[in-house]
Amino acid sequence: MSEHDYLSSAPAPELSAADDEALMKMQRDFPGHRIWREIIPGRAVYVARSQDPAARPHTVVTPDLRELHAALTQASQAGGTR
Repeated sequence: MSEHDYLSSAPAPELSAADDEALMKMQRDFPGHRIWREIIPGRAVYVARSQDPAARPHTVVTPDLRELHAALTQASQAGGTR
């Protein structure tokens, strides 16, 4: 796990080095969002929160990094993020 993880009291799911690399790449690719992984009971979810309150989507929560990437990419292409 990385310093970007927020922990709960539940056992953490197994996360690979590839998961960490993909998370760090997303953080670099979308500097207008704070992106992190949260460990919640029995699973991990990824959260992206815009640094700009007017940006859309402001917050995305999903267990799938590909889905998170798609949502942020679509918003950035539509002019929703800065």
